[in-house]
Amino acid sequence: MKIRDQMTRDVVTVTPQTPLGEARSLLEEGHLRCLPVVTAGRLTGLVLQSDPRVSAAPPHTPVQDVMAPATATVGPQSRIERAARLMLQHDIRGLPVVDQDGMLLGVLTASDLLRAMVHSPREHLVLSLDAAARAVGPRFRLFLGGGPQSATLMRRYSAWVRHHTP
Repeated sequence: MKIRDQMTRDVVTVTPQTPLGEARSLLEEGHLRCLPVVTAGRLTGLVLQSDPRVSAAPPHTPVQDVMAPATATVGPQSRIERAARLMLQHDIRGLPVVDQDGMLLGVLTASDLLRAMVHSPREHLVLSLDAAARAVGPRFRLFLGGGPQSATLMRRYSAWVRHHTP
């Protein structure tokens, strides 16, 4: 399943010159965690709700003074499993979707991934769950206690995935 089929296309954005007070209002009113910063359609950074600089800076501060770099992005042709791995690896809940020139096409959120899994055919769900389990394997084992039971469960899960994957 491709990202282009699951991403959110209607994205609220700001420019580097947007006053921070306006960006904060957009985050709050839209119940957003992140605002892409664009210049002529090209992604230049992100305003993150969780960034202490965003809450501490005066409202008239230009967004460019507090924006964070977009450390992880995906292309529209990428598979959603890749996006899931990146989100887990970077501990983020959304990814900007950009073309080869850096133009912002949309965002893929954790909600978009869950929606894709719920509405996808069973084999896509199995492959997606398998990719996620491999990406978080060590965390999963730690959650289970890391003992012999977790190893047994991981072996059973892997066998189940092999058996149920076309």
